[in-house]
Amino acid sequence: MDSLARVIWVMREKYPRVLAANRFFEEETVIHNEVGSNNLNDALSHLGTLFEQAPSMSQVEQAHEVHDFEGHLRRSMMESYELIFRQRMGDVAEKWDQHALIARPLQEQEKLHGVTALRELDTLRRRCKNLVDQGRGCKRGHDWDEWERGTAALIDACQTATDLFYRLDYAIAAAQNHLAEQRRFRVNMAVSASIGVAGIVIGAAVALLAG
Repeated sequence: MDSLARVIWVMREKYPRVLAANRFFEEETVIHNEVGSNNLNDALSHLGTLFEQAPSMSQVEQAHEVHDFEGHLRRSMMESYELIFRQRMGDVAEKWDQHALIARPLQEQEKLHGVTALRELDTLRRRCKNLVDQGRGCKRGHDWDEWERGTAALIDACQTATDLFYRLDYAIAAAQNHLAEQRRFRVNMAVSASIGVAGIVIGAAVALLAG
C-alpha cells in the first residue's frame, strides 16, 4: 500500500474512532481534551508535511511521515481514555478512603446488608489496575490492532472504575444510615430512661404528699 492509499485507509477506517474517543473524553469530563487535541494537531502536521513535500521525498521518507501521522492518531485515541481513567480513579481513591473509615469496619462486623462484599470491592480495584496496565502495555505495539486492544482495555477500566465508585458510594450511604439509626436509638433510649426516672420521682412525690 503506497503512502496516499495508506492515509486514505486510515482516515476512512480509523480516524472516526479517534474523534469518538476525543468526544467521549469531553462529554465525560466537560473539559477540553488538550492532550487529544495536541496529538491531532501533530498528526495533521505530519500529514501537511507529506502533502507539501511528497514530490521531493523518497518512498521511505513518505512512509516515515505516514507512520508518525498514525502514531499521533493512536495516542490521541488511547490517551483520551487513559485520562478519563485517571480522573475516575482519583474519585475512587477518595471514596475508598471514606469507605475504609466508615463502611469497612461495619462490613467486617457484618452489620451492613445489601452492599457489595469487601472481597468483591477489592477484586474490582485489582481489576482496574490490571486493565489499565494491560492497556498501557499495548502502547508498545506498532499496529492499529494492538492499540485498539489497548483502547478496549482502557474503556473497560473506565467502566470498572465507575462501577467501583458507585458501589463504594452505596456502601458509605448505607453505613451512614446505619450509624444515624444507632444514634436515634440511643437518643430514644435515653429519652425513655429519662421519662421513666421522671415518672418514678413524680410518683414518689405524689405518694409523700398523699401520706
